[in-house]
Amino acid sequence: MTVGDTIERNARLFPERTAFVCDGRKTTFRSFNTRVNKLANALVAAGLRRGERLALVLPTSLELLEVYGACEKLGLVAVPLNTRLSPREIAEILVDSEPAGLVYDARLAEIVPPHDRRVESIRWTACVCSGLSRPEDVFEYESIVQAGASRNPPAGVDSEDVVYMYYTSGTTGRPKGVLQTHRSALNNARRVLIDLEVRSDDVVVGSSPLYHIGGRSMTFNYFYRGCTVHILSKFDPDRYLELAERERATMLLTVPTTMKLLLDSSARKKVDLRSVRAMFYSGAPAAAPVLQAVSEWLGDVLQQVYGMSETGPAITVLRREDHAKAIAERNERRLLSCGRPCLDVDVRVVDESGRDCGPGEAGEVLVRSDSLMAGYWRLPELTAQALRDGWFFTGDVGSWDEEGYLYLVDRKKDMIVSGSENIYPREVENVLYQHPSIADVAVVGVPDERWGETVLAVVVPRPGKEISEAEIIDFCRGRLASYKKPNRVEFVSELPVNSIGKIDKKTLRERYWRGHVRMIN
Repeated sequence: MTVGDTIERNARLFPERTAFVCDGRKTTFRSFNTRVNKLANALVAAGLRRGERLALVLPTSLELLEVYGACEKLGLVAVPLNTRLSPREIAEILVDSEPAGLVYDARLAEIVPPHDRRVESIRWTACVCSGLSRPEDVFEYESIVQAGASRNPPAGVDSEDVVYMYYTSGTTGRPKGVLQTHRSALNNARRVLIDLEVRSDDVVVGSSPLYHIGGRSMTFNYFYRGCTVHILSKFDPDRYLELAERERATMLLTVPTTMKLLLDSSARKKVDLRSVRAMFYSGAPAAAPVLQAVSEWLGDVLQQVYGMSETGPAITVLRREDHAKAIAERNERRLLSCGRPCLDVDVRVVDESGRDCGPGEAGEVLVRSDSLMAGYWRLPELTAQALRDGWFFTGDVGSWDEEGYLYLVDRKKDMIVSGSENIYPREVENVLYQHPSIADVAVVGVPDERWGETVLAVVVPRPGKEISEAEIIDFCRGRLASYKKPNRVEFVSELPVNSIGKIDKKTLRERYWRGHVRMIN
């Protein structure tokens, strides 16, 4: 079975049931299948072939879901790009991925490089015009869909074919394409549906961006089960809560940042959410007081999954009963856990010698499952480093407790998670080193009440040069996505170094994390 097979199957089993609603626009399983077929047949007519890549620069929308569907049915590889990236970052990914086609939204045209001059591999481009103009050599999306044949497109897709390529930056600052197969996506969906006890009559409300594996996989998981999924293209806590009440939502999808905003919303005390039986969160750990406040508000509804792009993504799950017991017993320690391994996922914690760590001993988290990535796009050496003997080396540092719950305590990889967005300090440092007044710089994540972590740049100015915090932050505009820019800048005469002369990030970070249980938020 392939991911694309689920679209036709659901159209047959639940033809008139609503599949997706995005900002009030609705589609049934039957109509979604028809439009996906039309688009897929149009792509075949345009000459796109199985295994080629189709880049997507689209906001969360029904169109993005349709393009995903067409790729899934045809055997194309969908390459979703983060719409918050800068034009330079978008161009770098397009050059690296060598897509045969590109679909973008006219409202995002300013971040999309001219396809005929910057990315030679692109031979077909379509634009979701949204009432705006488009270049003459770019096809109009809706016209393409309307002109396509509604029959199922040519088959031939294999479960081992790559279906998605999600870009995630690395500690070197170079983005890496994570390759996910149809088999991986389906296996991940099956275990999550079982672990989260999802029912086919569930009504889901979410707002996570669909260019992330987290948002895309959760949306697909519920689609696979036949649920109705409501999506907001832009998160607004009042709209979110009003939508959940109006549609009698049973499952709410959040990240810790949006959970806090929901708790602070003026609409919270006005809405009736007794229909909700589960609130799922992922992307980053959540603070115990936030989880306790949600429990007081909605009852025993909390669920958490820990994962990453390379693992499909699900690794561990902290179930409803785990949250409920921890809250009832005021066990804040347990609420810091990311749970126990998901169904059919093996997890190890090992020390530097590869020895399995006992309870309370910290080591690197290793994962083995049938949902691991196929590898990194055109990076065989990095793939070999990450995947060894069937295990994926996550770079996260964790430990077990006596009952088999996993706790993350730090990151072996140099990474910041801010508002559920992954930020790699080396990428930010590479930009800052281009500033003529900066002699040395180290970027670290520091605690932030709203975002979990925020970006701090510790800067050593060049001798005789004066530079301000505002100037440094402004320098990053246009060179980095907005969420990657430093929110704070501190100036020092020198950076701490270790015995071999490398910047000692651990020592640098420790001063900002004193008083915290772990150096991760």
